[in-house]
Amino acid sequence: MKEVGKVKSKPLIYIADLTYSTTVYSSDTFPIGIGYVTAYAQKNLPDLFTFKLFKVADTLFDAMDLELPDILAMSYFPWNKNLDLMAAQYYKRRRPEGIVVIGGTFVPARPEVQIEFFKKYPFIELLVKYDGEFGFLEFLKRYLSNSGNNKQIFYGKPIDGCDFWSKDEGELKIGKIIDRPKDINEIPSPYLTGILDPFFENQLMSPMIQSTRGCPFSCTYCWAGNKFNSNVKHFSIERILSEIDYIAEKRKDSENRLLVFADANFGMYTKDEIIADKIAFLQRNYNYPSSFNSPCGKNNKERILRMLKKIKNAFPIVSVQSTDYQIQQNVKRTPIDIEEYKDIVSRIKQLGIRVQTDIITGLPGETRETHLQTIKDLIYMGFDEISAFTLMFLEGTELNTKESLEKNNWYKRYRIVPRNFGKFRGEVCVEIETVGVGSNTFTFDDYLFLRGFQGALAMIFNTTLFTEFTSYLKNNGIELFDFALSFYEDLKYEQGPVGTQFRSFLNEVRGELWESEEEVKRYFTKQENYKKLLSGEIGDNLLHKYKIISVDENFNSWCEYFYGQSLKLLKDKYHNKDILETELADIKNHILAKSDKIFSVQNANGEPYSIRLLHNVSQWKNDNYIHPLAQYRYEKLTEVKYVIREENKRLVKEILTLYSKDKSALWKVASARYYLPAIFRIAQMSDN
Repeated sequence: MKEVGKVKSKPLIYIADLTYSTTVYSSDTFPIGIGYVTAYAQKNLPDLFTFKLFKVADTLFDAMDLELPDILAMSYFPWNKNLDLMAAQYYKRRRPEGIVVIGGTFVPARPEVQIEFFKKYPFIELLVKYDGEFGFLEFLKRYLSNSGNNKQIFYGKPIDGCDFWSKDEGELKIGKIIDRPKDINEIPSPYLTGILDPFFENQLMSPMIQSTRGCPFSCTYCWAGNKFNSNVKHFSIERILSEIDYIAEKRKDSENRLLVFADANFGMYTKDEIIADKIAFLQRNYNYPSSFNSPCGKNNKERILRMLKKIKNAFPIVSVQSTDYQIQQNVKRTPIDIEEYKDIVSRIKQLGIRVQTDIITGLPGETRETHLQTIKDLIYMGFDEISAFTLMFLEGTELNTKESLEKNNWYKRYRIVPRNFGKFRGEVCVEIETVGVGSNTFTFDDYLFLRGFQGALAMIFNTTLFTEFTSYLKNNGIELFDFALSFYEDLKYEQGPVGTQFRSFLNEVRGELWESEEEVKRYFTKQENYKKLLSGEIGDNLLHKYKIISVDENFNSWCEYFYGQSLKLLKDKYHNKDILETELADIKNHILAKSDKIFSVQNANGEPYSIRLLHNVSQWKNDNYIHPLAQYRYEKLTEVKYVIREENKRLVKEILTLYSKDKSALWKVASARYYLPAIFRIAQMSDN
């Protein structure tokens, strides 16, 4: 190794991937990114620095009160950028000669934006670009060769993998991009080196693994859609299997048994099936992980199907974004074959697994009509759940450029990143995202209409809660898209509890948007407004929030509303209204039996929910609704008991133990982390 300069003592580095924990951990996975950075630095500069890793923001502030580091390095993302800036200022006020380094997906990439950034935030010395391991190592070498002297470090030659503003020279220094190495295994595992061991103690955080780095696609709305990230590299399968074993040994008997994969396209590669075999083995032998979460790959659907057959409580997300050909071309997304997707969705559902898709509202060229057609196509394809996102303008993406603004005439607004807020040393900090709520093809009224429709869809296709209703409607010749529109229009004026809840959603849709970032900050620095964030009154993910409220608070009312809406559309199709009402009533009562009060001690203890039915709705469902419900009629009114599966009781206890004390926490994990159908009750017995 090249000789480096001497420093007075072993420099101390605080390296952080910060999250808020005010009401819920806004980012609840292990800080694997800074684990990689630390492992690579320690491998190449052994025993020359002391590293301390941080995730929860309060712990970093507490540590800085006790001892200030020589270097403060932080991951800079859309969900923690303001928190990073607050921590950096707090640090520099106490140690002006210290060095602040940031790296991550939200670091500005264009030189003109970087210059403005350094002028606005002079307490930031260095930006590490792309993969942080390599640029940060080059910075540490420069640090040692200049004995930690701030002025000397940021003067003269650029630092490879980094950019900085030379204050003495008044010049932006742009370092050479460091490509990913041919063998990505040069970066040691942060798990197998023990670097991430302290985070296992926190049951509110879930381990995250990355087996593949990069993405071969070039979607213009995504931070990964660039030339650098198209260089896909894989960690060795032996290493990944060892990491999974390591994590399982530490977490298999714990309260939190979730496992998350950070891969952008899990299932696209041959080694992913070997990983699936390992996870399936652990689930059979140790009931770990309890749920598995990872985005699905966009190719190799047959492999994904084989993997899903093996893994329990996996919830695949097959992202679509838009089915409109021109919009797909506009965002450089490969056009999808609707019939091919319909086939793959059908085959996944035959495995008894719900299938979710993502769409984005307001992409270039979007109109109200194209978005509605996308939703209609998705319903035709058979997706169980449609998750809608508003277009976000992310740093470094093609859509977030001056050229894109001029071409599309974006109508931008600002809102709080859900659950990302807190108060540190008496000062309020909130994260704010920039969203597109209009363009030259898409009005703000279009946005409000579609956002409301998405709220209705979140109720209709809510974690398969009401699949029996929608299947019955479909079997009786009702187009589900038409039903959804009717459901939405009636819901806006419904006078009961569900209407009241839905109008609250609509009010929040409009109320969450602001004219500027400064306006958002001014509003929430006032104590009376900050309290609204603490209570969950505002500042949450609205679709997640209202989905879970419908289950946890107004489920009976939603079942009644669904019953009424179904009856309204079918009454003219049925000659015998009594039969129709009886069948719909049995479906309603079956849904209540399987899903009412699923977040309860009673469900965790396996207490049965008994109902009397005239039809074996559960068997009809198990047969994938291929026959009329009338064929499942009992000879007489029959008592049926519904009970959660024995192996899933622990899953309910896990949710209640970790998240039931705070509504925001429950809203988040129940909608995004856990496979909820696993905690539904199932029909166990019948007494004739």
